[in-house]
Amino acid sequence: MKRVITLLALAVLLVSNYAAAAEPVALAGLSIPLIASRDNNLPRDYVPELVRVPGTYFYLEQETLDAYLDMLADAKAAGHARLRLQSAYRSYETQHTLHERKVAAYKPIYGDRAREMAARVVARPGQSEHQLGNTIDIANGSLTQSFGKTAAGIWLAENSYLYGFILRYPEGTTSVTGVIYEPWHFRYVGKDIAKIIYDNDWTLEEFVRNANAQKEKSYPQA
Repeated sequence: MKRVITLLALAVLLVSNYAAAAEPVALAGLSIPLIASRDNNLPRDYVPELVRVPGTYFYLEQETLDAYLDMLADAKAAGHARLRLQSAYRSYETQHTLHERKVAAYKPIYGDRAREMAARVVARPGQSEHQLGNTIDIANGSLTQSFGKTAAGIWLAENSYLYGFILRYPEGTTSVTGVIYEPWHFRYVGKDIAKIIYDNDWTLEEFVRNANAQKEKSYPQA
């Protein structure tokens, strides 16, 4: 199932223009992370292998959990002791409930555009990376954009790649990702890919587009 969905993600993203790298980077040999987004829906029955996050009611994939615990320990050692995991894996059904709740709240404000505007804040079911089991919301208080200006938010943005995480929805990238700036939202992609994304100031979408473009060029020409 994961392999089929990954191929679908590649097909969707290949049609877009790709961003130029800050310097030449070898991407063709890297595995392409799966994206859940407005352009690539996960099926209702997509459920990864999960383990419980110690001391919480949250669940993550094991590799993501290990990286999260390492990052949290170092963040606390750096003085950010109030950081807490606020969300991790979410099922398709949970995401549906959250999205419909936001649509209802936005209806008096945006009218017929309520669902469109709600999707920028709370993803539609099947379009949330929380369903992948490798995505976390982490902050030292409420999930607000002002968290990105705090010492803890800055530390995470500058150091998360060392543990294999990326800031998934950076400021000023809504036109690329379809999601508002979320300084609390981090996606695990592994250390190699996270460093490339960090060094080039890319979104995950831009990494995938560049990687696919390199793979396409590397194929033998007929």
